[in-house]
Amino acid sequence: MKTCINNSIQIYLEQLLKQFDKSEPKYRDRLYDWYKNIRVEIASKGFLYYKDGGREMFLSNPKVLAGGLFYIHSITTGQDVTQRMITGVLGINISSIKDSYRAVKTFLDL
Repeated sequence: MKTCINNSIQIYLEQLLKQFDKSEPKYRDRLYDWYKNIRVEIASKGFLYYKDGGREMFLSNPKVLAGGLFYIHSITTGQDVTQRMITGVLGINISSIKDSYRAVKTFLDL
């Protein structure tokens, strides 16, 4: 059975939280607020859109989106979680995390 992209993002976020997160609950709440904002965008369009220089980018891979969200979370909470650590858990490449980081950061206006 296939799951919805939004549910998949949440599953991967929870996997990353369990593996790496040592932040206070208020910061996890903020992460879930960010996720909810992205969830609404993906529900309406099916992807997260952003411009990177002159390139138009469309992200819809739930692992990539969860990785970018979690990477921003780890940076803003001062945790020492690297892109490579995230890619090791999710089985994606570093350039995907970099793209997702820029897309999520731009979308959330951080």
